[in-house]
Amino acid sequence: SKLAFVKFWSAARRNLRYRWLQNEANFYRMFWSKLKPRLSKNQVVTIPRYYDSSFRDLPYLMIERIKALPISKLDHKVQVKMIGQVLSFLDQISAVITRPELRLLPRRGPLYWMLLMPPVTLGALLRHPSHAKTIFSLVCCFLLNLPWMILRKERSIVHRDINEWNILKNKQGIILIDFQLACYADPLIEIAIIMLKYYHQTLDFGLITSSEQVKRIVKDLRAKKALSAYVALF
Repeated sequence: SKLAFVKFWSAARRNLRYRWLQNEANFYRMFWSKLKPRLSKNQVVTIPRYYDSSFRDLPYLMIERIKALPISKLDHKVQVKMIGQVLSFLDQISAVITRPELRLLPRRGPLYWMLLMPPVTLGALLRHPSHAKTIFSLVCCFLLNLPWMILRKERSIVHRDINEWNILKNKQGIILIDFQLACYADPLIEIAIIMLKYYHQTLDFGLITSSEQVKRIVKDLRAKKALSAYVALF
């Protein structure tokens, strides 16, 4: 409708999309009831109003329709600045969230990404057999840098889908939406995904990689090596 839209799950059995919907509802509920009051004043929020429940045992998430522009409509430097503000916003959440609250979000440590590599590689080979040489070179890059990924202990809230359509701008400020994939993991994952999403787009890739927020996360050789592993995986 003009006031709201609904995300709902209606498959025969609980699948990945069911878990994504639950994860998004859990994050919004936790943010507005517990995290928002602890955060210092900032220009980034998530959706202002939501309602999650179930109808005939089918979960759904009702979200207020927002009047805002995706940041793709804005100047490139403004886009990079807003991506930086979003990364700072996620850092603030990571700083105030408690251990019991973290249980509502999935944890994604090195073991998870190691187990993900074989099916991802097989899927890539089936879809792009002509690129087998490139795929195997990426696998080698992942394995070569895997020890650096395992050694990293840094963890934070990771959105995993930051792009120009999930960051909105209106008079009230910046709104970050779609937390279906949110998890507690290495912040380098966020940087790897942002880099890959913007690599082939018109936005100046150098502006992102040279931004202060990215430099703060990718701050030493160990981080750069681990980032190479995540980029190779994704």
